[in-house]
Amino acid sequence: MKKYLIADALTLLEVLCAIALAYMGLFNCPVDYAIWIFATGIICDALDGPCARTWHYPKDGKRRWWREKAELTDQISDLMLGIAGFIYIGCCINVKLGQYGFIAAFVIGCLVQVIVYPSWGGIECLNLQASHPGLALALICTRRILYAIGLILGVFTMILATSWGKSFKITTVAILVIGALIALKLKRNRLSTDKTPL
Repeated sequence: MKKYLIADALTLLEVLCAIALAYMGLFNCPVDYAIWIFATGIICDALDGPCARTWHYPKDGKRRWWREKAELTDQISDLMLGIAGFIYIGCCINVKLGQYGFIAAFVIGCLVQVIVYPSWGGIECLNLQASHPGLALALICTRRILYAIGLILGVFTMILATSWGKSFKITTVAILVIGALIALKLKRNRLSTDKTPL
């Protein structure tokens, strides 16, 4: 595989993981299996952006329709994974946690969208980017941090619900923490920009 295709392959795999996780939630599949699908989706989410910025498509004049809306595709794949996580947790682990978590994420996401950007789906918004760009960036970064925290808490919730032994759970949590720190380092540039070019 050519290196510049890796980012797209990771995004596609993230979407497939989201679909599979939602399916597993709706049909009450065991958390011992579902957690690996969720973890794979999170890893793909963490790596697709850095890969896209590291290995660019060649400027050979060829039209690549799947790259024309790369930033939107990335946002949609992330949203799908988050929703799938709420579906699984709400259906198979803790109904209230899944429902309240989804509602909180939805409200925060919508508020930031309406406050920060000039328009959303053809509707005129407050456009904080124009009047207070520093505050707008802080809100965008806060939403990104809350999204990451939500994913991590989702995995922790799933780990606690597995039938694994205590030592295996502790080891898995340790690996998760290390992975989260690595992902934070890979995505540290996202905390200083509104949108990072892909």
